[in-house]
Amino acid sequence: MNVPGTHHQQCKVEVGCGNITELRVCSQNILKKACPALCHVIENYHIHESLPIRIHGSPAAFDAAIRFLSDTSEENLHLDEDRAIELLDFAWKYESPELQKAAESLCLQTDFANLDGLGLINYHSSFLTHKLWSGKEDREKELLEEISRRGAEVLKYLSASKKMCFDTVKKILEQPRLNVIKEKDVLDRINAWRINITNAVENKEYGNDEFNIFQQRCKDELLPLIRFEFFGPDDVNKFFDETTSSLSFTEKMALEKNIPQTVV
Repeated sequence: MNVPGTHHQQCKVEVGCGNITELRVCSQNILKKACPALCHVIENYHIHESLPIRIHGSPAAFDAAIRFLSDTSEENLHLDEDRAIELLDFAWKYESPELQKAAESLCLQTDFANLDGLGLINYHSSFLTHKLWSGKEDREKELLEEISRRGAEVLKYLSASKKMCFDTVKKILEQPRLNVIKEKDVLDRINAWRINITNAVENKEYGNDEFNIFQQRCKDELLPLIRFEFFGPDDVNKFFDETTSSLSFTEKMALEKNIPQTVV
């Protein structure tokens, strides 16, 4: 319960991803509605004595959350498609039912054609992570068809990403009509993405246990989805070259099991 006279108390927060943050000042009560998961921290905050509260997420999503919870009208949720996904992730991370409902409704209005490749990945991954695809199978099918149609673009964006969205990547590789120029490009993009994840682990953005599971699943579940029958012999040989291959010994062994003998 709030102490009388403190309902207008302000909080300083640092909002951002990684080491890049932006400072905000907002109402303690509104912040508790936006971040119930931090309720104890917020209630014990004193603006002249405490350090800013750290919020992990997009500053734009945070601003939208505070704006909406200050006045819950649709006019306060004017966000583009990418920011709507960020708001959805924010709402689930900090356990705000009011924001979860509003953000999901906003995301369901998204035209997939307006999303770039990374936006398509993030949209599918967010709904999958928060178990929101149930009852929306037709919507997921529509999204996966858009991803398949723009397969080369989506994989290019993936190769520059460090998001550990394994299950979404697996779904993408399972699509029978994934539109790519060369099948070898698929493996190249996946390997680039994995290197980004490795770098993120070194920067302590992911834990080692989580990373070990990720690596094992890549070997067991992703490599078998690569269509090696469309590789040329030279492409295959590059993956086994001791000087140029980025694959581990166990990954090379897993690859060897999946490559048709007519290609080797």
